[in-house]
Amino acid sequence: MTHARKAVARKQVRRALDMALAALLLLQMGYQLLPEDLHAALGLGMTLAATAHLALNAGWVRTMGRGRWGAARALMTVAAGASLLLMLSLALSGLVLSGLVDALRPLDEAARAAHLSSSYLALLVLPLHAGTHLTPVLDAAIGAKGARAPRPAAILGLGAWVALACLGVYEFVTLHVWDYVTLRMPFVLPAEVPLPLYLLEHFSVMALCALLGAVLARLTRRRGPAVCSP
Repeated sequence: MTHARKAVARKQVRRALDMALAALLLLQMGYQLLPEDLHAALGLGMTLAATAHLALNAGWVRTMGRGRWGAARALMTVAAGASLLLMLSLALSGLVLSGLVDALRPLDEAARAAHLSSSYLALLVLPLHAGTHLTPVLDAAIGAKGARAPRPAAILGLGAWVALACLGVYEFVTLHVWDYVTLRMPFVLPAEVPLPLYLLEHFSVMALCALLGAVLARLTRRRGPAVCSP
């Protein structure tokens, strides 16, 4: 396989992992509506996918000390670092709550609080991190310099994304996302919520944060060199 084909294959694997992580994160938010064993299995899958994602981007980690640091690079690094810390928190607190290690049972209460807060913070930070890599979507829709003329499909796609993000603003409040992040209230599942609707509500919040990440990345890109991050 040529170097070019390897690069294309690597990019495709990265995209597949990104989509898998997004889907797994969304499904994990439906914890109360899914069997507990399935939640644990999905959590393990999410941890493995995140580990593979990090391994594929090991080169980026090795180059962190090189080159110039502009606003765009700083934004991507902070988002990537925060995502990594949240995945570690979710994995470790999930291990405690699984009951697989009896010696960790005294930590159940602290782990439960950490798991709830990290879950909802991940709902915000992981999509924001992904959004920092979605500036081409904005460029394609608004006809940015260096991009092709806007296509109707790209414009409609961006319009749908913005509409979903607007719903996300409403759902951010009604779902008490920040109250869960800050542990100001215990988790309460709204009565009789169908799983598809419940997931759509959370997906709209993810869309909002991804759009915020894309906009911030595009704005900071003008002020400094952007360096690819995981």
